[in-house]
Amino acid sequence: MSPSEVKKETLKTLRQTRNAMMTAAWMDALKKKSAEERQEAALKLLDVNSAMHELQNSVLADIRDKLIANEAALLNGIAGLGKALDNLNQVKKVINSVGKVLDVVAKVVKFVATHV
Repeated sequence: MSPSEVKKETLKTLRQTRNAMMTAAWMDALKKKSAEERQEAALKLLDVNSAMHELQNSVLADIRDKLIANEAALLNGIAGLGKALDNLNQVKKVINSVGKVLDVVAKVVKFVATHV
């Protein structure tokens, strides 16, 4: 994949993740979880938004080499996150998968991550 395609696919997945984490199904799944898990999910949603903002505003030329270097990890993370989002009731799996993608995105662009 070209760097622009990797960037586009990463942004697409982050948008899908944000949208999924704002659905009624996700909110229903969170209601059954501990306050700590709900807080972790909320912070991951903030991280997703922050990562999207930085990726959208980054100039491709500035992050090209980092995208190339992290392409495999990004694509693997995207695939894992896509599978996790298929079942929003598995809150911890979604949160962990989001975290893995965000860890790789953080290697490409700097964003302020919130941690529990």
